[in-house]
Amino acid sequence: MIYLNIKNKTEREKIEKILDEFSLIHTNQNNENCEICIIDLNTNNIPSFKNDRRIVIVLKHKDEKGNVRIVRKSKVYYFETADQLRIILRKLTRKKTRKFPVHKLAIVTVGMLFVLSALFFTRENGTINAKVEKIDYKKENFVFLGDSITDFYNLETFYGNLPTVNSGTSGFQTPDIIKHLKDYVYIYNPTKIFLLVGTNDIAFTDITNQELINNFEKIIDEIKKNRPNSKLYIESIYPVNRNTDNDVVLDWMVGKRENSRIVKINTMLKKLCEEKEVTYINMYDKLTDENGNLKLEYTIDGLHISPEGYKVITNTIMKYIDPTNGNAKKSK
Repeated sequence: MIYLNIKNKTEREKIEKILDEFSLIHTNQNNENCEICIIDLNTNNIPSFKNDRRIVIVLKHKDEKGNVRIVRKSKVYYFETADQLRIILRKLTRKKTRKFPVHKLAIVTVGMLFVLSALFFTRENGTINAKVEKIDYKKENFVFLGDSITDFYNLETFYGNLPTVNSGTSGFQTPDIIKHLKDYVYIYNPTKIFLLVGTNDIAFTDITNQELINNFEKIIDEIKKNRPNSKLYIESIYPVNRNTDNDVVLDWMVGKRENSRIVKINTMLKKLCEEKEVTYINMYDKLTDENGNLKLEYTIDGLHISPEGYKVITNTIMKYIDPTNGNAKKSK
C-alpha cells in the first residue's frame, strides 16, 4: 500500500492516475502498512520516513532549487515529471530479471559432483583418478552492470527470454562497482558483462579524468582475475543534454556533467580498453544529435534514458550478444 501526501489537488490526481496504471492501492492515511510514501519535497518529513525504513518518493517542483541525487541506498527517489514517476514505480514493482537462483544451483552442482565422484573415483596404481566430467549447468548469462541508467533498463522488455541479469544500482560510481563485484557479478558466473558507469563520478566527486580511468582499470583487472572466461564489454559514458529551452531537460538532474569532459574521458577509456584487450562500445555517438547533445527523444530529463533511447542501446548491444543477429529480440 502507498501513502500519498501531496497537497496540490491537481498534482495529487495526476499521481493517483499513474498509481492506478500500476494497480497500486493508495491512501491518504499514514499507517504502518504503507511501505511506500509519495510526498511533497519537505526536508522535515523525509528523515522520519527514512527512519521507518520505508521507501520515499518525493515530488520536486520546478521552483524548488537544489542538486538532488537519486540514491537507492537511502530509499529516497525524487521525480518531477510523470515519466520519471513511472520509471521509479516500474523499478520498484517489476519482477527482478535475475533469473538464475545461483545459490540453489551451486548446492545442486556440489551435490551432483559429490555423487559422481563417489561413482567414478577408482584406485589405479595406488592413486585416485577422477573421471568426473565438467557439468555445464547454464550455457549463457548476460550481466548488465552500472548505475541508474542500467538500473532503470527493463531487460525483460527489451531482451525477452534471453538470460539477462540486471545488476544496475542507482547512484553507483566506479568505487562501488569495484566493491560489489562479488555480489553483483561473480555469483552469476556470466559469459558476458556489459558495464556502464562513470557519469556519477563526474557529477558528485572531484575525481580527475585519470583517476577515473584508473578505477576502470581496477575493474577490468579484477574481473579478468576472478572471471577470466567472462567476456567484458565497456560502454562509453553516455552524453547529456543541458539545453533547458524545452519541457524535457532538468538542469538539477544533469548537474555538473559536461559533454566536453565526457568526450575526453571516453577517448581515454577507449585507449584503455584497447590496451587491456577489452571490447569498447561507442554508445555516445549513437545517442547524440547534430549538436553533440543527448537527443531529446532519447531522454526523460537530460540524463536518464527514454524507451526510444533504450531501443537504440538494445539494438547496439544485441550485436555483441548475438553477432549473427543485429536486431533486438521481440519484446514480451
